[in-house]
Amino acid sequence: YGLVHIAAGDLLRAEVAADTEKGKEAKQYMEKGQLVPNDIVVM
Repeated sequence: YGLVHIAAGDLLRAEVAADTEKGKEAKQYMEKGQLVPNDIVVM
């Protein structure tokens, strides 16, 4: 079917590692064990 697996957690961790603005925002939630809000995840 040509489907591609996308893991939001992997993408968020990559943004945090790259020290991007979205990564910095996401990190605040991730460090507390909270869900990252959709407005940050949907880039």
